[in-house]
Amino acid sequence: VARRPALLSALLGLALVGHAGAFHQGVPALHQRHPSLRSHASKSSVSVWGAVSAQRLGLGLGRGGRARLAVTCTAAKEKTDTPAASSQESPVKERYPMDSFVPKGWSRHLHNYKSDPARFFLAAADDATAKGSEDAVLLDFGPLFRPKMVLVHAADDVVHIMSNKKGEFCKSKLRRQTAGMVLGDGLLLSEGEKHLRTRKVMRPSFEGSSLAKFLNVMEDACTRMTETIGAAVDASPNGEAVVDISELIQEATLVMVSKCLFSLSGYGDAKMLKNGISNTFRYTSKLQRTPLRGAVKLAGRLGFSSGYKAFKTALDEMDEYVLKIIADRRAGLSDEKKDRDMLDMFLRTKFDDGCGFTDREIRDELVTMLLAGHDTSALVLMWAFNFLIDRPDLADAIAAESARALGEPTAEGWKKFSVETVQGLGETDRFLKEVMRLRPPVYEFTREVARAHTLPSGLRVKKGQTVIVSAYVQGHKEGFWKAPDSFDPARWAVHDEEGRVTTNKPADGTYIPFGFGARTCIGFRFAEWEMAIMLSHVCRNFLFTSAMDAPPDFSTHVTLNPSSPIKIRVSRR
Repeated sequence: VARRPALLSALLGLALVGHAGAFHQGVPALHQRHPSLRSHASKSSVSVWGAVSAQRLGLGLGRGGRARLAVTCTAAKEKTDTPAASSQESPVKERYPMDSFVPKGWSRHLHNYKSDPARFFLAAADDATAKGSEDAVLLDFGPLFRPKMVLVHAADDVVHIMSNKKGEFCKSKLRRQTAGMVLGDGLLLSEGEKHLRTRKVMRPSFEGSSLAKFLNVMEDACTRMTETIGAAVDASPNGEAVVDISELIQEATLVMVSKCLFSLSGYGDAKMLKNGISNTFRYTSKLQRTPLRGAVKLAGRLGFSSGYKAFKTALDEMDEYVLKIIADRRAGLSDEKKDRDMLDMFLRTKFDDGCGFTDREIRDELVTMLLAGHDTSALVLMWAFNFLIDRPDLADAIAAESARALGEPTAEGWKKFSVETVQGLGETDRFLKEVMRLRPPVYEFTREVARAHTLPSGLRVKKGQTVIVSAYVQGHKEGFWKAPDSFDPARWAVHDEEGRVTTNKPADGTYIPFGFGARTCIGFRFAEWEMAIMLSHVCRNFLFTSAMDAPPDFSTHVTLNPSSPIKIRVSRR
């Protein structure tokens, strides 16, 4: 009898083996996983709780044992005014009603969180708003997710959570236990003094003249990309070529980031690193939305999961490669003070106690920067071209702005961008902002409540509770944006009396593709520059239309990915 709990735990772990082994498989197709494409007959499983004066958030049972999602709110409305948007709708469904997301069995909405979290979050927020509540939604993923997660979408609460000025929040245990398996204790997941120390060391590399020296790397990568496209066009007898722009974007952005981090010269080495990160994150992103993660991980370590075995192999190969680069560079580091790249910077750094970063700490930071600096920018650019193929007027405007900034090309070609010219690409910047509003690459931020307290809206959160803030929800809220599902870069333009155009600054907490507060993406300026330069290069050289049968939907893993490659039909401008 005394051994029954251990026996039951072992049996439970074995029972999860099949589930863990399936982690390497993709999520089902949209028509298989999304109830809205089959039937809208089921009723919403969200109920509104009125004012936030209730001191506890709990899961109630309606008639017949029907589970409810609890929504907590105050009567306060967010005060955000944005310019009017056009009526052009996105060809992809941006939102579904809450009754499209049918709860299943004991795990309730866990399958919706796994398969379509961005639109599930938005549906829950919309349902709350329709019932007079606009602050928070208590998410029900079954009894194994306790305490329950809370989706917060009031602007003031979002600012409070992400600013975290009093240390009331930390990176969620859920994220550390999953993404931490790959990223270690790098800048994205570290806390407290370590995070502040590392950020202080890295910040100068993303400011002023240090950031300006990366422009040549960006230009070279974009030039090679346009040469590749041009060669394909010139080789075609009709002057047109179909290219997978997704693949070219991935290659170009990866070369940019890997050169700035490691000074890697070849795409092959950079791609090997990128594949290692992608393969490992495919496992951890599924693990994050799985109950009894500890049992699943244990089953993997005991050799019962092919998914875990593939993950561990990819992780070990990636670590071996990165640590060798670090060790070789450390051994050959000269006394010269000039840093070639960020790896040199980490190796030369000494703290007040005379110690520096260990090889493992440097590994964590470089892998974090490679993931954050490549995947996010590449995804935004893929979505950018997906929107541009339906709006040739916008592609023409980006091309014209680039030509105005650089002047007419000479016999040697176009001039290169300087800090001043890239910062002057206002129309391109506004276009990219609109892309990131509708398609934020990181659609979900999670924080864990470090100590119980009350948010600005009056919502009481418990210690240990996971709080979710969604950039997708914030970018689609009708209280924040007019015609939120319409793609309209003009909403970002502000015209003064003298005819000058500047860029609108949205209210804090309403637009957060790069995060907010003390943990705002440290490389956001680098990302903005590389994206603007790449769009300028392609748009000023080529005309393009869609070469796809239908526009791609998005799939959600760690990031908001196109469900299929973005293919375009290209000719010279």
